[in-house]
Amino acid sequence: MTPGQDANSTFYRSASIFINEPIGSMSLSPANRDVVLAARKGLYIVDLESPFAPPRFLAQLSSWEAADVQWSPHPARSHWVASTSNDRLLIWNLNRPEGAPRRLPPFMAESGVSAGGRGHIGGGTRMSRQANTGSMTSAHSNEHLAALSVSPSSTAAAHSVYHQASSGSSLRSSAIEYVLQAHTRAITDINFSAHHPDILASCAIDAWSWVWDLRTPGKPVQGYSAWNAGATQVKWNRSTPHRLATAVANKVLIWDDRKGALPLATIEAHENMIYGLDWSRDTTSAGLDQLITCSLDGAVKWWDLSAPASKEAIAARTRITEPEQVIQTATPIARARHLPFGRGVMTLPQRGDHTLSMWARDDQLPDGGPVERFAGHRDIVKEYLIRTRGGGDVEHDDRRFQLIT
Repeated sequence: MTPGQDANSTFYRSASIFINEPIGSMSLSPANRDVVLAARKGLYIVDLESPFAPPRFLAQLSSWEAADVQWSPHPARSHWVASTSNDRLLIWNLNRPEGAPRRLPPFMAESGVSAGGRGHIGGGTRMSRQANTGSMTSAHSNEHLAALSVSPSSTAAAHSVYHQASSGSSLRSSAIEYVLQAHTRAITDINFSAHHPDILASCAIDAWSWVWDLRTPGKPVQGYSAWNAGATQVKWNRSTPHRLATAVANKVLIWDDRKGALPLATIEAHENMIYGLDWSRDTTSAGLDQLITCSLDGAVKWWDLSAPASKEAIAARTRITEPEQVIQTATPIARARHLPFGRGVMTLPQRGDHTLSMWARDDQLPDGGPVERFAGHRDIVKEYLIRTRGGGDVEHDDRRFQLIT
């Protein structure tokens, strides 16, 4: 710890938290202070500055595991959380008081449909807590998982609303604002737009990718179909609000809302199913055409749509097959994302390994192996996140990072 750092902040400490529920996915608040964990029973929201306090519990009691949960990254919509329940997309409003009826989409309200048939049953939670000063990551087996992070003090007021309504074990949840349904098969991924706080996308095994506007939640505002295979990932471009990428089997389809229902580009990326997709973090024009993919074939590939070979394929409406760079790992890869610093990526194995690996973009290591490995779990890691602190100094990069698994 360096001078000026808060000795009481959990951001600079390692810890492990145990929650006795099977967790399907997790996401973090835009305030960098809270983590939401999605389970079949509902959502658990953990205050990362008080990680051993009972979490806020929002009941939903589904028979389906949550494939994904996403906290809106926009401070203006920090009360929105989206999660999946089979073919339904649930929008949670963390500002809703307990006991308030769920708001229906306009087309349902006009037809007199009642929300009573989809009430939310409160349930008890079972928790135990465990300190672990020697581990940077959290316990993560079938009974999952945990987090540790922090936010600037200026976000404390916004954070307090997430926990004010919930420490009880038998509260009836009313936090689901909308239930969005257009898919006919299970949803596999959701993603909020980086540019519009009310826009998010979903994809499913039914091969469709739907775009939703929460200002008019009655039906999707856009739809794109791959027709011949289910979709596994959907991600918005960070440089433009117009581009959307969908992973379908071993291919990636790039959509542009100005180009109609045909994909702008098709990337034949891997030999096996793609489970990870991430656009460049560069929000300038340089990041417009750059993305990475990972697959069960163990490869992580960088793609550039502005490369000459890619431009030729796009102009001829053929498939892009030449990546910029390839990293071959020893295990199937479930997630690969750009690091918030440097030019590397972090990979999460789908099976066969319990550690996360950090790789250099330019393959600078003599043996071609990872720069760093993060071990600590005794079972397959299902998700990871990287939190940042600092960044206010315009003269130099003073950011600090914390890994949460």
